[in-house]
Amino acid sequence: MTAFKKVGLMAKQGHTDAIAMAKQLLPYLKKKGCDVFLPQPVFSGVDLPDKKALVSEEAFISAIDLLISLGGDGTLLRSVRMLQGKKVPVVGLKFGGVGFLTEIPRESVEAGLTDIINGNYMIEERLKVKATVNRKGKEVNAYHALNDMVVHTTGLARISKYRLSFNG
Repeated sequence: MTAFKKVGLMAKQGHTDAIAMAKQLLPYLKKKGCDVFLPQPVFSGVDLPDKKALVSEEAFISAIDLLISLGGDGTLLRSVRMLQGKKVPVVGLKFGGVGFLTEIPRESVEAGLTDIINGNYMIEERLKVKATVNRKGKEVNAYHALNDMVVHTTGLARISKYRLSFNG
């Protein structure tokens, strides 16, 4: 498998432990020969050991070849959504309670990441779903999800019309 050299770190915003782990991983990953990128919306205002790692969300998405998500399943899902459909392997460091999607527990972060960075990993494909909202023939919103998506209305229950299509 391919070794990774451009690693993005995504943490649950305001989660003290996840932010602390990102700060710890930044020099560790650099020592392993990786360029590390942190998205501004999440890490703005955080005292980082390397301020050059802080980039705009657009630069973050275009630069990385691996995304490490620090948090629970919700953070991992937000990380995938942030990629906007770009095919980048995502690995989750488990900071949440349940962790159906996150793989690596906090206690084995360095060993697990060293294997992955060095190319010793297996990719488990997940279904990425894209939903668009169209009004009067124009796309007004697009949403990306992992595995499944819920379609619902807001407010009172009412009849709604939906047109669903798969693979096109």
